[in-house]
Amino acid sequence: MPDVGRRRARGHVRDGVHVRVRDGGMVTAELALAIPALVLVLAVVLGALTVGVDRVRCVDAARVAARGLARGDPLARALVSASQAGPPGARTSTVVGGSQVSVTVAVRRSLPLLGWGLDVSSTAVADLETVDDLGGGSGP
Repeated sequence: MPDVGRRRARGHVRDGVHVRVRDGGMVTAELALAIPALVLVLAVVLGALTVGVDRVRCVDAARVAARGLARGDPLARALVSASQAGPPGARTSTVVGGSQVSVTVAVRRSLPLLGWGLDVSSTAVADLETVDDLGGGSGP
């Protein structure tokens, strides 16, 4: 009668005696190496995602502040707008020169578990608006 449903023992025959080979610990060793590698990859992906989100927030914050200053908003209001739109801990600097205003929003981020630090920043430039730009001058 055949052995239906029974597992065959793994191993080999030596001198007429069946010798079992145990390799159950092999999977454990491979898993012990794979899990830290998976955690490292996950940390890098999450860190890159965080940096990407911070980059978008820096772009938005610089754009909002530059547009406000170009319209003639007070510097304090533009800085508040930038801090609300930007990532936490961001630094904002402004330069007004000639007919343009430039706003730079920057933040330093460290990637989790890696200890690497990245500077994320964005600069927006806008032309200063005048009364003529707003349609207040005499027109045809």
